[in-house]
Amino acid sequence: MSDENKIQLKEFNIHMIFGIQPYNGEMYEEELEISCIEDLWYSLEQISKRKFKDVFGDGSDVAHAELTGLKIKAKDETDTNKIFFLLENNAYGSITVDYSKLNDENADKIQEIRKIIGR
Repeated sequence: MSDENKIQLKEFNIHMIFGIQPYNGEMYEEELEISCIEDLWYSLEQISKRKFKDVFGDGSDVAHAELTGLKIKAKDETDTNKIFFLLENNAYGSITVDYSKLNDENADKIQEIRKIIGR
C-alpha cells in the first residue's frame, strides 16, 4: 500500500457490551471500557463466577450477564480519521471508516508517477 493511502491511528477505546438480565425487569445492555486484555479476562472470569458486583458495581439485582459484543473506536491524532468496529452476538460485524484522508486527489497522480519511474 502506498504511503498516501495510510492512516496512522493513535488512540483506541475498547468497550465490552454486556446483556444484563435483572431479577426483576427487562434485559438491558451495559458497556464497560477496558484498557488492556487483563481487564477483559478479569471481567469474564468474575461473570463466570457470578460475582456481578465486582464487574458492574452494585450487581445485587443481576440474575444473569453475558458478553454480547465488543465496540472498538480508533482515531488519529488530528481527530479527522476515525474507525469504528462493532461485533455483536457472533452474528455480524460492521466497520465504519472515514475515508477523507484516503480520498486524496493527488493519490492517483502519485501512483501514475510511480508507474512511470518503475517504483
